[in-house]
Parts: sequence; structure tokens; C-alpha cells
Amino acid sequence: MTKYSHLLQRFEGWLKGHPWAWIPTAFLAKGVSVVSLTVISVLAFKRLGMDNAQVCMLVALLYLPWLLRPLASPLVLRFMSLRRWIVLCQLGMAAALFGVSCSVSLKGGHVGVMLWLMAHSLVGVVHDAAVDKYFRMNAPMTVRRSFGGITSVFFRVALLFGQGILLMVVGNMETLTRDVVGAWRFLFLAMALFFLLLAVANLLLLPKPVPLDESDTHPTSYLSRGLTPIKEFFYQKGVASILLFLILFLLPEQLVEKVGMLFLVDAGHTGGLALSPQEFGYVQGTIGVFALSVGGVLGGMAVHRHGVGRWLWPMALAFTLTNVVYLFMASSMPTNIWLISLCMVVKFLGLGFGTTAYAVSLIAFSRDGSGEMRPERFAVCSSVMALATLLFTTLSGYLQEWLGYYRFFWLVVLCSLVTWVVTFLAKVDASAGKKSV
Repeated sequence: MTKYSHLLQRFEGWLKGHPWAWIPTAFLAKGVSVVSLTVISVLAFKRLGMDNAQVCMLVALLYLPWLLRPLASPLVLRFMSLRRWIVLCQLGMAAALFGVSCSVSLKGGHVGVMLWLMAHSLVGVVHDAAVDKYFRMNAPMTVRRSFGGITSVFFRVALLFGQGILLMVVGNMETLTRDVVGAWRFLFLAMALFFLLLAVANLLLLPKPVPLDESDTHPTSYLSRGLTPIKEFFYQKGVASILLFLILFLLPEQLVEKVGMLFLVDAGHTGGLALSPQEFGYVQGTIGVFALSVGGVLGGMAVHRHGVGRWLWPMALAFTLTNVVYLFMASSMPTNIWLISLCMVVKFLGLGFGTTAYAVSLIAFSRDGSGEMRPERFAVCSSVMALATLLFTTLSGYLQEWLGYYRFFWLVVLCSLVTWVVTFLAKVDASAGKKSV
């Protein structure tokens, strides 16, 4: 008995502190939170009867809290331990999603759904900052290097789970019960339970964090740590070209991302392909995520070998030209699920491959004069990207309703010229992303 007790204590000690015990749950929570705000909310609003302009505007507003991301990192260091922040934020997201579930079936529930999703987004920003900071401060350097790719894998798993499995489940429930509102109420309730279980798991598995330095918790430090990186970013040399790249490189994707989803599920008489939620979950949430991951891996391999300089233009072309598949589908209106899936594979392969250039450029823009990557600057760059996404996503819904799907997709393809211009003007370190020998 003593022998087994000793083994159990050793296992509990390993489970409590080993990265494999807590990294998957922490990054799964990050990924599912993003999916719930950027994908599931789109289909939920659409299935609950909103038009495309309303859907795009409301989903775009969910990006508002992410403009405060640079202030979130010093905030989580100011009041309590990162471990508590992570657990409390996951409980908060569970409560917000439970609120969404309760609001879905109420009269005028769209307002309640939006308010609860906004609360979820605000808590998600703090959670994102706490997880990133906890990972950097509590995982040894060897673990951070070996788990860098693993965290991305679990983020992709979260995408697959959120916009693949969950949407196929809710679609099947709609078919079986013929109760659209009830199916979506169940989905958000299940997601609330998922975050509740993650909070309990992280309460048990997260190792106690290293003690914070007094400078990390001083009130004046909070203000300076939040505002100084913003000031440094906007006062750096060449900030105009950096801002143009951050705001406009993704313009075609920011216009087409939400409208593309709506095109897949919209009714045939309005120009959509009329896919059910389970078909959408299969086409974009499963096959699309797989193609996106493959494109990202290929892009990462190319950049690691030669640096982003050699691949900037090929990636920009792949990123923009694959939007032609939407033009093809809007003109031919395919009904064959395999043909639609093939189009999505082409689209998401190009998206995964092309956005590698943008991701590497964000890291390059986040380096200081000594060449060291500054997480605070990266948060500022991410906030600029969120602002652009908010503006162009809001605009996309109104443009689609004005132009119709076919002409809107022509506009998206023409906006590729904007991406090419800022790519030409970009001053990105050609060796950025290259793996050192």
C-alpha cells in the first residue's frame, strides 16, 4: 500500500507540473474562445434570422475588446497570480456562454446574445494575455522551444473542434428536432460546460507560478508597461509603411472571411449555396481547417529555410488569387459537396500558405533595436490588425447586400491590388523567420 501511495504521489507531482498536463488545456481554451467569437457567432446570428449586414456588423463589434490587448498583459500582472487569472477567466467565459444559451430563446434575445458574447470577448482578451504570459514565465526555455509548434497544433485542434465537430452536431440536432433555436441553445450550453471543465482541469493541473518581481505589480509599472510599448511603436522609424502593411495586407481576406461563410449557408434564392450547418462544419470546419494547417506548415517550412524575403511575393499571390474560387462558385452555383470541398481546399491552402508571410512580418515588426522580439509590441501589432478587421468586416456586410455575392467577390479579387501594393512597399527584414544554423 505504501509503495502504491508513493507511486501515486509521484504521478500527481508529474501531472501537476509537466507541460503536457496544462499546455493543451490552456491553448485549447484560447482556440475555442476565438472560434466561438469569429465563426460560431456568424452562423448563430444568421440562423436566428439576421441579414448579412447585421451579422457582419455585430461580429465585427466583438473585435472591440481586442483593441485593448496591449493593456491586458500588464493588467494580469497587477492584481493577482496568472494561475488565478486563467482559471477565473475560463469560469467567466463559461458564465458568458451560459448567458448566451439562456438569451437565445428569449423575445428580443439578439440583444442579450450580443451583450453576453461581448462579455465573452472581453474576458477572452484577458485570458489570452494571461495564458501567453504564464507560458513565457513558467515554462523553461527548453520547453518553450519544443512546445512552440505544439501550442499551434492544439490551437488548430480547437478550430477543428469548434467550427467542425460542434457545428456538425448542432446541424444534426436541427435536422432531428426541427428546432433551430433549441439546437443553438444546446450548443452554447455545451460550450459553457466545456469551459467549466477546462477551468476545473486547470485549477488542478496548473503549477504554481514563479513569484513576480515587485516591479511587475507596482501601479506605476502597470501604466508604463501598458502605454510605453504603444508610444514606442508609433514613434519608430518607418511606422507609416508598417501600418499600411498591417492594415491593408489582409484587406481581401477581411472583406471575404465572414461573407464567405454566409455565402456557403445562405439560401439559394439570395445567391448562396444553402449548406446546412453540418455541411458547413464538414466543408470549412473540417476539410478547410486541415487545408489551412497544411498550407501553414508548408509556409513555415519555406520561411524557415530561406527567410520571408524570398517568399513574400509568392505568399501574397497565393493569399489573394485563391479568392477566385468564390467567383467560380458564385457563377456556377455548385451543388456537389465534393466540388465545394475542393474549392475550399484551394482557398484555405492559399490562405494558410499566404498568411505565413503576415505572421512572420508581425514578429519582425515586434522586434526592438537589438533584434529581440517584444511581446508588448506584438500585442500592439495585433491590436492594429483587430482594428482593421473590425472596420472591413463591418463594411463587408453592407457591400455584399448592395452588390450581391457575385459582384462582391469580384470586388474582393480586385482588392488584391491593394495587397500587392503594400507588399511592394513593405520593408520587412528578408531574413525574418529563417532558422539559424
